[in-house]
Amino acid sequence: IDARGKYVLPGLIDPHSHLGVYSLPSLRANSDGNEMTGDIEAQVRSEDSINTDDPEIPRAVGAGVTIVQVLPGSGNNIGGWATVVKLNGGQTLDEIKFANAPASMKWAWGENQKRTYGNRGQAPSTLMGEAAIVRQRLYDAQNYMAKWKAWEDGGKKGAPPVRDLQLEALADVLQGKVRLNIHSYQVNHFETLFRIADEFNFKIAALHHALDAYMIAPEIARRHIGVVTFADSWGFKVEGWDAIPQNAYLLWKQGVTVSLHTDNPVIEECNYIEQAAIINHYGMPDEAALQAVTINPAKILGIDKWTGSIDAGKDADLVIW
Repeated sequence: IDARGKYVLPGLIDPHSHLGVYSLPSLRANSDGNEMTGDIEAQVRSEDSINTDDPEIPRAVGAGVTIVQVLPGSGNNIGGWATVVKLNGGQTLDEIKFANAPASMKWAWGENQKRTYGNRGQAPSTLMGEAAIVRQRLYDAQNYMAKWKAWEDGGKKGAPPVRDLQLEALADVLQGKVRLNIHSYQVNHFETLFRIADEFNFKIAALHHALDAYMIAPEIARRHIGVVTFADSWGFKVEGWDAIPQNAYLLWKQGVTVSLHTDNPVIEECNYIEQAAIINHYGMPDEAALQAVTINPAKILGIDKWTGSIDAGKDADLVIW
């Protein structure tokens, strides 16, 4: 390809998308992102829903997006496993799945769960309830791990414990095998999540959306937690009311690894590069704004060894403008 007179950049990476699990057109038949039958759904996998014929995929590629993390929706406190895919034109999941990507899971906190389950007269109906339910299932996962260890230490005599895919997934979280991506907005969301992470000794990879993160930027930096945020989306519900368009810039100034995202279909993938232009307008230096849609999301996803920048030996995930 003769690219003289053009610009070559790393392919854009969107770490928070529902591409393929909320396919176009937006019909109930294409709504496969939320398993809304229970608040804890750690066992479900977005890869089992991804529609590789989603018309949004070629639109994303046309806008320079080469990699996305496809997450379950935010209707559950624990929504399930995420999937990192390359938008390489593959028809099957095996062809598009990013083979080296570490395991990652979607959690969510805040209004969505209260509204969904509270309106049904079920728990959780408060933030207190959300924390209590998650804590209980993590304790259940600890007990599940102990049963399996006792069986293995006892020479695997007798029948093994009954497999529970939900507790198995949460056991992986407790053992540090999972990168946690947590939808959250307010400081009281963040602080509760920090307490739970400290209590059970696991790490949070990134707070997603995180519109109030600027309020506690030094603490987020101290904990080495990334932030995946909107450029200027705000006010769509109460927990999004205190957003400011300088959020990404203020976090970056404190040393936080900041990434942007689309939350597709909230923002379409074809508008992703505009998010970087917006934070640039609100103070983020040019190169830092570009990093927020390339190498920083790669770092948050744990794939920066292979992609996110133009370096010898990396995958040729490139876009010519």
